[in-house]
Amino acid sequence: MDIRRRADSEKRIVQAVGKISIQESLASKKKDMYVRGLSSNVKSGLETYRSALKECQAEMRRLRPVEGSGLRCSSWMYQVPYFRELSENVVRVSKEERELCRTQVDEYLDQLGARFTNVDHQYTTKLESMLQEMNADWELEHGEVPPKVSILKRYVFSNEKNEPVEQAAQEEKRLKLINLRVEYDNKVAAIRSLQGPKVYTLPGTPGWKELGEYFHLLQARNTILFSVDIEAYELAGSVITEVGFAIYDPRENQNLLSPEFRSFHLCPSESLGLVNEKYVPNHKSMFLMGETLVMPLAQCIEFIQGLVNYYLVPKPDIDDSYDRAIVGHDVQSDLHWLKGMFVDLPHVTGIHSDDKNCVKILDTSHLYKRLYGLKGCSLGKALRLHGIPHSYLHNAGNDAHYTLQLLMNMGDVQRRVQRGWDDLYAVHHTLQHWEELDALLSTSPNVSAISPESKSTGTKVKRTRTSRAIRNWDTHLSGMVYHENLQTFIQSIYVPESSCI
Repeated sequence: MDIRRRADSEKRIVQAVGKISIQESLASKKKDMYVRGLSSNVKSGLETYRSALKECQAEMRRLRPVEGSGLRCSSWMYQVPYFRELSENVVRVSKEERELCRTQVDEYLDQLGARFTNVDHQYTTKLESMLQEMNADWELEHGEVPPKVSILKRYVFSNEKNEPVEQAAQEEKRLKLINLRVEYDNKVAAIRSLQGPKVYTLPGTPGWKELGEYFHLLQARNTILFSVDIEAYELAGSVITEVGFAIYDPRENQNLLSPEFRSFHLCPSESLGLVNEKYVPNHKSMFLMGETLVMPLAQCIEFIQGLVNYYLVPKPDIDDSYDRAIVGHDVQSDLHWLKGMFVDLPHVTGIHSDDKNCVKILDTSHLYKRLYGLKGCSLGKALRLHGIPHSYLHNAGNDAHYTLQLLMNMGDVQRRVQRGWDDLYAVHHTLQHWEELDALLSTSPNVSAISPESKSTGTKVKRTRTSRAIRNWDTHLSGMVYHENLQTFIQSIYVPESSCI
């Protein structure tokens, strides 16, 4: 019944939205969605997008009769002399440098393992003592602890003569025991949360080996990191509204003091008018790292395939020795959406693999949970915990950029020591404080962490005509620009004359 209702709901949405022109659908958001160079006859909507996707599928089947054959195609990036030269710029890391890096990470892991083991011992000892005391008090007040709720739900009660009890009496007894068990579980959860930090990964476990692989891989600075984030339409999850990428290429970062990322934000023109506002904020036009590229869906797919072929597929005639990894925050859903757009991806593998023909998966959400658990594992909270300034999340380009930044911060062992990110007591206290603050703000509509007068500047400023003219505190955005095809984009980009740094 629920599936039928969802289908009927989606059908009504299609009828209402699917054939609206781009100008009609953006009428109420014109100031937020101005797109330079957008033709007046460009259409947008659910049916427009789905029709374009079917055309792309037919074209891909014609051009790529075998799955994965798109990876053998060329990339538009090779048309740009800078990127063509960069692809041949191979830097060899000496054996001594590799050994020094591995030794540093191993020493860090030894210290981290000792710290985590000590914290786990303290946590376990204190927790066992508190639980024993609580169980004793419980038995005095309520008697024996009831079975788990999952067992009670299928439990058959009987009387003293071992005869089945009537249905009504059974349900009454079951409900009473379930309520008692829920009360017991809540007491246990409260004790666990008050006992300080829990260690989620200990030395000697598979998870610990995985942590070590993350740190070794990132500290070596020899991996092309390909961060991706995708935003789908909240009323029809198969419709892609934004695709974001951020790439760290060690070939471009040989002698740079701060890391250089190449960030891209794509919006298919067929879904440009489909805006998310119900569950997440509408930040489609708020890309902070450059221009948002609005293109027909077919051109978006070609653009993405070009990035994949350039960064994730090694050239057969060059032994570049670089590792390659796809990065994301809960990245599996993003990979699913990319495949739904008929983008050919290389074979992906776990972080333990040494196969250079495979691409590793580095998930910041997974890494965070290995270190700190589920609490605060959202992208925004993780960025905040690691001191990374951020704004306009739920823009795919921004999210991809921030996710890459988060991964490189989390994997920097020197920075982890310097910033105290391995102090689980401090992290636990911080997350607990944020949780209490969020609860306070959610129940107090008039409470704000920032006063209305100081939201723009951080200080209370008297607004005058002169100050408005002189001081412009707004975030400056590069805006959105429409490209009918890839060639107009290639002609518009700036790259250095040479990749040699």
